[in-house]
This record gives sequence, C-alpha cells and structure tokens, in this order.
Amino acid sequence: MAKTYQITIINESEASQQYALFNQVPSVSPTVSTGVWNNALSVISLEHGETVLFTLNDQSYAFVGSSSKTPGTDGATVIPSDFENVSLGGLNTTGGEQKGTTLKTGIFQWFFKFTGENAPIGGEGAFAVDTPLDFTLQNALEDNWVFGFGKSVGGQPVAAATITPQPGNSYQITPVNTWYITYGPYVQGQILKIDEARTPTVAIDFSQLPPEVTVVHFQDGTFAIRQ
Repeated sequence: MAKTYQITIINESEASQQYALFNQVPSVSPTVSTGVWNNALSVISLEHGETVLFTLNDQSYAFVGSSSKTPGTDGATVIPSDFENVSLGGLNTTGGEQKGTTLKTGIFQWFFKFTGENAPIGGEGAFAVDTPLDFTLQNALEDNWVFGFGKSVGGQPVAAATITPQPGNSYQITPVNTWYITYGPYVQGQILKIDEARTPTVAIDFSQLPPEVTVVHFQDGTFAIRQ
C-alpha cells in the first residue's frame, strides 16, 4: 500500500497568493542532453489566512504525451496522453532483488505512445522507459513529444518531470521524495526549472521530515516549515 504524505500551506502573507507544487526532478540515466524539466503538479489560489492541504503518496507513474511548446520555452506546458503505474526496483518480500517496471514506447500515427512492457530492468529505486529507433531527436523536438515521471496528488496522477525522448535509449528513472512550494503566476503543467524560479521556494524532503508538514508563508515573502 502506498505511503501517504501531507503538505499544508497557510497564507500569512497579508495578500492573495497563488501557490504551486513541484517535485524534485528524478535522476535519469543516460544523461538527457535536452534536460529533465520540472512540472507544476498543482496550482491553487489562497486569500490571506486561508489554507490548502496537498495529499501525496509514494506511488510512481510514467507518462507519455506532448508539450504546448518546446520544453524550456516560456509558457510551455505538458499535455499527458497516458499514465502507467510503475513499480520501482528494490527487494521483494523474501529479500531477493526485484527489478523495476520497464515500459516500451513507439510512434503511431505520429504520436509518441506506450506500447507495452519489456522484461523489468529498473535498478534500485528506479523504473525504466525504452525508446525505439524509428525517429530522431529532431522529430521529437519538432512535434513536441515528451515522456516522463508522474506522481499522485489528491489521488490523481499528474506529470511531475518532463523529458524529450531520444531514439534507442533505455532510460533509468529514479524518483526523489523532495517537494517544493513556491508562489507566483504559475499554471498547472507548466514546464520549468524549479531552481530558476523567480520567487522564493521552500524544499520539503520527506526522507528527513515526518510525513505531515505545514508550510507558513509570511508577509516578507519567506516560508517556514512546521512539523
């Protein structure tokens, strides 16, 4: 059963604010020359004194789809077309090694799609996505094909990190249970680098914190975590 986490935001900034939730991009091997991009998983507006609760869990997903513009372009958003539940590599109930899910992808009617599963090869804490040979990086960039990593927010899978596929790769994708809250004019699915955000952010690392935390946003723009 998936483990649940909760982040409560309290707006004490003396103004209406729009808050965005991000997850740290996963580790991806081989290195992606076009980058691994954060997605805004959820965006919500709060008046002064209001609160919101984000309910998360440790279930992981893979997704395929497209982007409205090339990732890295201002205003680009991700448009998932399919999510697949994935298992991460680790130890099974008897202590033996269990490989993570490996998903196959393909090009059909000029769309990038999942086509099934290969034998599991996901390493420890990882799942894998295999890409075919019958396209080029230029094809992917011109048609805005993307795939990536998804998480569950409020019980629904949403895109968390976006990657432009390159041909003939077997990507090992290792999620990280660190989340970010920031504020500003974001939209759900927005593609960006969270470390380049123009407003203050707060990191919530659930490997170091209890599964329920409260984030307070103060009038001076800073955040604080209450456990």
